[in-house]
Amino acid sequence: MQSASERRATRWARRGVLLSAPPRRSWSHSHVALPTVERTPEGILNLYYSPRDRRGRAYIARARLAVGAGAELTVAAHEHEPVLSPGELGAFDDAGVTVSCVVQGEERQGTLLYYTGWSLGVSVPFYFYAGLAVRRPGEHAFKRASKAPILERNAVDPYLTASPWVLREADGAWRMWYVSCAQWELDEDPTHPPRHCYHVRYAESEDGVHWRREGQVAIDFRQQAREIELARARLAGHARLERGRGKHPPGHRTGREVPQVRRGPRQPGEHAAGEGRPGRRRGELPRRDSDRSRRHRN
Repeated sequence: MQSASERRATRWARRGVLLSAPPRRSWSHSHVALPTVERTPEGILNLYYSPRDRRGRAYIARARLAVGAGAELTVAAHEHEPVLSPGELGAFDDAGVTVSCVVQGEERQGTLLYYTGWSLGVSVPFYFYAGLAVRRPGEHAFKRASKAPILERNAVDPYLTASPWVLREADGAWRMWYVSCAQWELDEDPTHPPRHCYHVRYAESEDGVHWRREGQVAIDFRQQAREIELARARLAGHARLERGRGKHPPGHRTGREVPQVRRGPRQPGEHAAGEGRPGRRRGELPRRDSDRSRRHRN
């Protein structure tokens, strides 16, 4: 049974359109994707989102929000320059960057902006990896923490990583839920691109930069629902978590319990929070209908 805090976290009231289109700039032609709000220590509300240029490359933009007398939100101002642009030629994010979450670090760290970096592929349509940019105390601009991703391919995540959602806890623990590709599949129709199958995994860190990944799956595919994609985990404190009882992944060293994410209740005609889109089961032959390879929605 859901607690009162869980019910509040999964029930939303539509209040209308906040931002229907980005301001027209050379780097901002279409899309207002993946909105993420930051409340600064000064109480300012910043809206981060990802527009695209005419070449289809995503950037990260920032706008200032205002709260009206009736608690309604409006966009008060747009920044003229992007917060983050695609990376250098050949880098992991040279085809685009999309915002994931903004976290206030320790005082000396400043603010951490976690994002997904895109690059184009040949045997598969694209690759992406989780990246990090940092705004130091007293500064306005974000700078990449590294030209390399913070979640590179390894034995645990051999294909891709994306959409990191990070919580920094009072006891100093940093927890991340992120997308990991379990496999790519060839379509029986050779004119269709390969399709990705990904779910949500869990990682831990002491500093928010260097992460331990041990293959802990936080939300897996529902085989009966024919899921193939679980695209974004969003958590508010611990309202969406259940503590595992001694269920630590191999090599777990922190001594803390590993949070287990529980799917929210499904509304009529909707997917539950954290659920993937229906598709075929992994290893199953594709069907010749609308369940064909779709473009990535992260």
